Amino acid sequence: TCPSYIQAYSQLLLERGDDDNMRSLLERAIAACQQEGKSRNRQRLLWDMLFEFECNDAQTFGDPKIIRSMEARRCRALPPDYD
Repeated sequence: TCPSYIQAYSQLLLERGDDDNMRSLLERAIAACQQEGKSRNRQRLLWDMLFEFECNDAQTFGDPKIIRSMEARRCRALPPDYD
């Protein structure tokens, strides 16, 4: 679940136009980080990658419904830190 490895592999999937596997890779990496109790920063990097992908995905044309749903999931997974 190392973000640098995931980032490199996701770039390969993007170059190949393999959107389904790209989305699946990021979803699985996020789930693994959450399950393993990885740092919020690591999870945030993966969520940011997924958010950017969804916003720029040619198949969904940055569908607002999909983006809002994904952003709500991200907020539940990474609530803001309050001091």
